[in-house]
Amino acid sequence: MPMKRTSMNKIREIIRLHDECNLTNRAIARALNISRPVVKKYIESLSSAGLDYKAISTMDDDALLSKLEDIIKTTSTRYKVLSQNFKYYATELKRTGVTLYLLWQEYRRQHPDGYSYSQFCFHYQVWRSDSALSMPVS
Repeated sequence: MPMKRTSMNKIREIIRLHDECNLTNRAIARALNISRPVVKKYIESLSSAGLDYKAISTMDDDALLSKLEDIIKTTSTRYKVLSQNFKYYATELKRTGVTLYLLWQEYRRQHPDGYSYSQFCFHYQVWRSDSALSMPVS
């Protein structure tokens, strides 16, 4: 079942409670009856885009939605860049002395704003398990 979309009013309220009332993510989540990871996602996303409550309060819903979509698009672009290298990583890992950590270091040199090591490993493992699935031959 797909997740419910968070309303623009709740997103504005998340940022207001964080910026003006200095509430913790847990307190904001309780007050708005949403999960703590959702609160964290919006606070981090909008903060990384340089948006605070004053900037958001002057925006209309369409402008705020556009900003959020730009942030999400950047994240998916980052994954697209990473996923293009998975086959290369799989072949490199077969070589002696090559580890996932070494490949991640190489990836971070090429993409300084790329994924952390734990996320890099997670996405690689998901790709590997998905690509390992095959139809049985009868």
